[in-house]
Amino acid sequence: MKIISRCESPIILPEKPWERETDLLYSIAVVPDPEADRLRLYYLVRNYLKKEVGLLCVAFSEDGYSWTRPEFADRTNIVMRPAGPTVDYGFFVPFSVLYDPWETETDDRWKMIYWDRPGRDDPTGICLAVSPDGLRWRSTGRNPIITASNDAASLLCTDPDLPRPHPRFAAPYFIYQQTWSYDPSLPQDKDLVPGMRRQISLWRGDRFSGEDSEARWHGPFLLLAPDEQDPPDTQFYWLCPFRTKTGYRAFLNVHHTIDQTMDVQMVSSTDGMAWNRLHDRAPVLPLRGPGWWDCGMVKVISPPVYWKGRTLVFYNGRSTTHDWKPRYPDGPEPNAPSGIGVAEVEPDWDPPAL
Repeated sequence: MKIISRCESPIILPEKPWERETDLLYSIAVVPDPEADRLRLYYLVRNYLKKEVGLLCVAFSEDGYSWTRPEFADRTNIVMRPAGPTVDYGFFVPFSVLYDPWETETDDRWKMIYWDRPGRDDPTGICLAVSPDGLRWRSTGRNPIITASNDAASLLCTDPDLPRPHPRFAAPYFIYQQTWSYDPSLPQDKDLVPGMRRQISLWRGDRFSGEDSEARWHGPFLLLAPDEQDPPDTQFYWLCPFRTKTGYRAFLNVHHTIDQTMDVQMVSSTDGMAWNRLHDRAPVLPLRGPGWWDCGMVKVISPPVYWKGRTLVFYNGRSTTHDWKPRYPDGPEPNAPSGIGVAEVEPDWDPPAL
């Protein structure tokens, strides 16, 4: 994947009253809008210090760089809020928003997985929601469906025309989740969770909607873990998969616990189960240097968008590291503390037919 251009400043900044006190605007998904000739951006308004504050908002663009916020009946662009109870681990986080082209129920074609606590008597975990238009969302069945492990996950609708894994694992829906294993020999200089190895596991889903949908998910099955060719402090934080004509690719968000940075590598698979590391494990979207808003962490959790002859990758960046400390405390002041960025790339994969 070759970067053709990369934005110098975040493409969207806090503007509305419900955004101005936030620590972070966080890109969740960018998709071609099925209702108009434009792109649709779903982004999270997140406050690091207030767990009860979290808003999923939407914005529109014709070129991927200039964005406008719509105004709904409540005079905001908010499409989802937390259920209400304080989350006991992590934050309210929508993980994936996507349009399912194989869904036969028109009211369920938009799908979302997110981390929340539905009620005071419920645990915190991965929840499911569906929508007829991507703007009005309703929960499916009993949530959460998965309470184990961690608040970092992605949803993939598998392509029925691509190679299928072993029948034990074949399913129309995959959730890739960060899971942990204990290893006391890991470097612990600055790790927030000493002795825990972050890795990527799979949950396979036979059914997304319905009252019994929570019983249709099976896992976790370990897929990807750092090995002896990785530096000892390597952790796999988030896998962002997407379809190609011949299989699947994914952005692998890699956390380095010594300096607390995060960058993005790439992996490939024919069936969504067995993944190969690419580009000699070098970052495909590297961190920038002192003074840049994306010098501390870069994360991609939104699949690339094929738009008007271009391939766009939207990412989240910030000048602080995973422990929220400045990457370069003695360097020049960054032009923004954090934000949503976009890079136009020359892909080394064939995009699927749209």
